[in-house]
Amino acid sequence: MNLLIGNIGHLSVIVAFAAALVAAYSYFQATRGRELGDDDTNWLRIARGAFSCTA
Repeated sequence: MNLLIGNIGHLSVIVAFAAALVAAYSYFQATRGRELGDDDTNWLRIARGAFSCTA
């Protein structure tokens, strides 16, 4: 039973780290090469969904 709990915790840390990387890249893509205030809504939607997985 203890191994199962440890494996679930390990998996959640890996998923959170991967989601943080996806969120950072998506926020970067949403603002790259655009004027201030003009964002790409598709990349923002992906970034916000990935960020919510880390919280």
